[in-house]
Amino acid sequence: MKTELDRANDNQRLLGRHSHRLQSKLERQAQQLEQTEHRLQHIQRDLDSANVQLKRWQRIAELGFHQSSMAKAAHVDLEARVQATADRMLKKVRAHEQQVRCSSCRERMTDVERAVLAFASAAGPAPRSPCCQRHHRPEEPRATTTRRPEPSRRRRRGPYDS
Repeated sequence: MKTELDRANDNQRLLGRHSHRLQSKLERQAQQLEQTEHRLQHIQRDLDSANVQLKRWQRIAELGFHQSSMAKAAHVDLEARVQATADRMLKKVRAHEQQVRCSSCRERMTDVERAVLAFASAAGPAPRSPCCQRHHRPEEPRATTTRRPEPSRRRRRGPYDS
């Protein structure tokens, strides 16, 4: 009987140690689970803020694309109007030039015609409208001559200058 009692005590000690190990392992795993959940919440917050930022950028991109397409359409319309105006002016100048008999007036009309042609060439060729929103035909570069403003040579006065 004593051996059975010793064996039962040994078994109880082994079971106690094993249950203690299992208990500590369970506590460690519970802590790891809590840390993992905390990290997961942090990652979820980062993901949510990134999604919000992405939606903002998408709205900005859509708005920019819309504004760009509207600006291109307005530019095409403006170029068409400029070209039409230049054509009308040139037609009027040429019609008036045929009626002029005086040589000095003809020289002036030639100068006006040159100015109108320069205006028309600065506006570029007649604009071509795109066939659809996705396909824009490349535009030819316009040759424009613009002068840079000359820097002011006057000395700027400060608040305490008299």
